Amino acid sequence: GGNTFVGNLTLVNSGSRYIMTGNGTFDTFQANVNLINSGTSNIYLAHNGAGHIISGDLTATNSAIGTGACQILIANSNTATLTVNGNTTINHDGSATTLRTYFGDQGDISQVGNLSITNAGTGTTSDIRVANNANSLITITGNTSVVNSNTATTTNRIYLGNQGDIIFNGTLDI
Repeated sequence: GGNTFVGNLTLVNSGSRYIMTGNGTFDTFQANVNLINSGTSNIYLAHNGAGHIISGDLTATNSAIGTGACQILIANSNTATLTVNGNTTINHDGSATTLRTYFGDQGDISQVGNLSITNAGTGTTSDIRVANNANSLITITGNTSVVNSNTATTTNRIYLGNQGDIIFNGTLDI
């Protein structure tokens, strides 16, 4: 944590180990952030601590492969807070056995722009969870679009407020 990213940032995890940002001290992203998980492990964004901010758009694409749990975890810890001033797009199109993206696992997110979610994973389990745990509060000022078109063999789910809370200030299209 404690980093400032001035230009656009693309983080690609194509390997078997995780990538983590924002552990303890907040990170500042002054432009767009693009997360691509195409390997066999996880990406953590704004993992822990208050005050993380993305001034541009956030795109999280989980196209992971393999037999393990391949996840993108955004605002993972119960002390994490993240503000996204642009739009957020979450895409699942991977074939991993367990493909998951958490947008506010335990932390809080203020989504100023629109939120677009598409779940099109093809593995055994393909889950996208927004406000996953009881500690999580997600506030969405813009509009929200949710599409679940995956062909995962066992579980194909999008959880909105699984245990946490979501405030939708714009339209919700499911």
